Amino acid sequence: MLVITGGGIMVEPVSRMLAPALGQDDAKRISAEAAEAARQSGRNYAAVLAEHSEVRWAFIAGRA
Repeated sequence: MLVITGGGIMVEPVSRMLAPALGQDDAKRISAEAAEAARQSGRNYAAVLAEHSEVRWAFIAGRA
């Protein structure tokens, strides 16, 4: 299912994890954008998400 949806099934859990660091709206937007990009490109959702600068910054800063 994860491959078929491009990670879409993970949008909500990932956005909840990122919300404290990025804010709820940005976390949902970034998670959904990553899922759509993964679906369209056939790439791994986690890899697409990890490339996002705000997500990387949240982990580097220890906020996520």
